[in-house]
Amino acid sequence: MDRVSTWRKLLRENGNLNHKPLIRRPRKLDYQKLKEYVEKNPDNYLREMAEVFKVGKSTIRKALIKMKITLKKRPNYTENGMRKNVRSI
Repeated sequence: MDRVSTWRKLLRENGNLNHKPLIRRPRKLDYQKLKEYVEKNPDNYLREMAEVFKVGKSTIRKALIKMKITLKKRPNYTENGMRKNVRSI
C-alpha cells in the first residue's frame, strides 16, 4: 500500500490522519525475579528456567539479552583437550 492510500484510509476511519495509540501489554516475565534466579542458579539451562517461570525458552533468552546477561557454558572439547574444529568418533 502506498502512503496516499494509507492516509485516505486513516482519514476515512478516524476522521483525521493520526494513527491509533499503541497498546502495550504487560511483560510475561518479571526481570527482577529472573535476575535473582540466575544469580542463585547460574548453571541452569534456558529450558530449566523456562519451566520455572512457565514461559518459552525464547522468552527467557530475549529477556537475558535485554538484561545483558550471558549464560556461557564451558564446552566439552576444552575439558577433553580437543581443538575446536576437530570431531571425535
